[in-house]
Amino acid sequence: MDRLYTSPTLGDVVKYLVDASGIMPRKARDRSDETEFDEVMAKTYQKRMERLAKEDCDLQRTMDETLQLHADTLSRYIRCPFRATQMSELLNDLYESYTTMIKTQGTFMTKANTVRYFLTTHGIDVAVRSLAREWIRFQGYIYASAQPPEPFWFLPTATDEGLVTPLDKVLAWAYASCGKSLATFHYPVGVDDPAHKLKRNKKAARSWTSAKRPPSLPVLVRNFDESFDAQAAEGKPVDPELQKAIMTCATIARMTTCVALDIRDAFGHEYLREVIGQIQLYAGWISTEIDEYMVNLTEEVLKQDPDSKPQTRVDLGIKMAPDFLAFFESKRTMAKELQRPHMDEKGGVPAPVIVWTEAKYGAYAARLHLDIISRWQLGKPANLDTYIENALAIKEIHRLP
Repeated sequence: MDRLYTSPTLGDVVKYLVDASGIMPRKARDRSDETEFDEVMAKTYQKRMERLAKEDCDLQRTMDETLQLHADTLSRYIRCPFRATQMSELLNDLYESYTTMIKTQGTFMTKANTVRYFLTTHGIDVAVRSLAREWIRFQGYIYASAQPPEPFWFLPTATDEGLVTPLDKVLAWAYASCGKSLATFHYPVGVDDPAHKLKRNKKAARSWTSAKRPPSLPVLVRNFDESFDAQAAEGKPVDPELQKAIMTCATIARMTTCVALDIRDAFGHEYLREVIGQIQLYAGWISTEIDEYMVNLTEEVLKQDPDSKPQTRVDLGIKMAPDFLAFFESKRTMAKELQRPHMDEKGGVPAPVIVWTEAKYGAYAARLHLDIISRWQLGKPANLDTYIENALAIKEIHRLP
């Protein structure tokens, strides 16, 4: 019998990660494509994930195997090495954060509300810091491939007409970057198409904008790869680096589109808007820290090498990043400790204290914890009083001689 008030299991989390990534297609039609499972393999891993969600297996071994499968498969699609590393670290950080939460905290919420609590309290903060940390550690400012010009291309945008998904944004950017429309990108004029493959690709791409869910990752990637081949046959090949960038961004956007749609369906449009706003707010705060680091790095490069050779920037970035990241984390700790004595029973802190700590340690350190508390919606679950009375009665019975 399922418990009403509980957290999603670690198996649930891993299964969702694989499902949201879209790495397992509905049908494994192309056996020569190493990124697709054949039908037997797909069924095997589907069964493993179902057992994992129920925790009806050698949990640690099955979990490790599934996570490794996911990492290996996803790396074939994210074709920018920096982005592949950044995404792998992000997913690991989120998984570890959730693991820590369920090991150290109980819950009096349903599975759905526990997920909402995790996103608001831990997930968004962890994600923003993880992306920023890896940007600095692995020098994304040097090694990241091209991406859409919109800063938050990986987040959906709500409009009067509906939701513009991250995949919508990447598709529009891909077509514009190649000087094509949707139709001529997937089915260039004058290219032979005896098997009508390109015509089907064009039709499929047009359906993606109105579909309830994005296509599986292998289907998405195959369509793009065949479209790139068609443009080469037209005599207008797409630069290989741009191809890698488009496929990398499309893979990431497909994942974030699925997550966003799931949040909307589970918690409503308003909460999805709150999540988007929370991410953008925290990203704005941490971008100030990154900008400060980049200024210091540039100054140090000029001191050591007036010609500012690229290798000097790489070498100094490797040396300076750990110190900066440690300093940033120490500011977060110090701000929280200084505010703690001034915190009231609802988690509020007087405005002058907030202003002072922000001036000394920055907005991310001074405001993040307070912002998270202000977002909590922790109502008392139904029948909680009855459950407490029963628990106390059981405790009292065990005290009797």
